[in-house]
Amino acid sequence: MPGVWQGLGVLLSLQLALLGLASDPCYDAARRPRYCLPEPADLAAGRPVQASATCGRPPQRLCAFRRPGDASSRRCRLCDGANPAAAHPAAYLTDAGGEATCWQSGPVANASLTLALGGRFELLYVALRFCSPRPHSLALYKSTDHGHSWTPFQFFSARCPQAYGLPPASAVSKASDHEAICTAAQTDPTPLVGGLVAFMPLAGRPLARAFEYSPVLQDWAGAAPGSLSHRLG
Repeated sequence: MPGVWQGLGVLLSLQLALLGLASDPCYDAARRPRYCLPEPADLAAGRPVQASATCGRPPQRLCAFRRPGDASSRRCRLCDGANPAAAHPAAYLTDAGGEATCWQSGPVANASLTLALGGRFELLYVALRFCSPRPHSLALYKSTDHGHSWTPFQFFSARCPQAYGLPPASAVSKASDHEAICTAAQTDPTPLVGGLVAFMPLAGRPLARAFEYSPVLQDWAGAAPGSLSHRLG
């Protein structure tokens, strides 16, 4: 249909947990560091996100599915960046609206989302939930120098060799304990709405049980002074 596009849509995005933030209870009464295991927290909530593309400038018709398994539930509406009631800005990725709000890309082949963390954190979990079908490829990067350089964190694609030049992998070896792998998991376009892409940096890593004794894994799970970037396509 001319003038109608679907684009990429994400909600409840960038849900991170932190482990080892330099604050109580990680210090004793004399402010000496000590072993600690703070409660996980949603590090992304309320933080600004930079998006390389957002719908609504100029206004465009936006189509989405209302029900996860029903292709006939596709409905279209106007995305207008100048109208708060019809806009889908990047702020909707981490706001308090939950599933009631959603960022939507413009009519582009791919888009990137970048979250500045502003400090050192050890990441337990990263998740993006989509209000459109999930992209066929997604790359997650981290930065430890304020975004001047980026290190691959995880690749998701049904076409790993073509998209990222990597073989599809289902397990991590000790030799690649601190390297990104590419997996076809979580790339199916269904459900048509509400699909999740989640990543746990330590999951499946052979040395994860000895995390506190492994500087390599501590560096792998960390982002400092951190930034995260997602590239969707």
